[in-house]
Amino acid sequence: MTKNNLEERRLYNKIMANAMQELAIASLAIKHNPEATPGRLDSVVRELTIKKVNRVSGTTEAYNENLISLYSGGGMDEVMKRLEEKFSPCLKTRRNKQLISIYLNS
Repeated sequence: MTKNNLEERRLYNKIMANAMQELAIASLAIKHNPEATPGRLDSVVRELTIKKVNRVSGTTEAYNENLISLYSGGGMDEVMKRLEEKFSPCLKTRRNKQLISIYLNS
């Protein structure tokens, strides 16, 4: 693979993984917080960005590849299942000002 192709693949993986993660996290946030306002749900999605998730999963590139691999093997259902298993404590909004920063910073 040429350098240009490798860079294109990384960019593609980054874009696809970000889109899959945002969709999955948004769906799970709604599932876990049916009464929450759109603003609170948006906070959950923004907190669980790929940059924050890779603290748990290793490098961003490895995380992106893993997410795409999960999608290839089982679709969005598999992606959502894995994210829910790993980050379910983060998906519930709280009434106080701190949503999930305690979990992510520990």
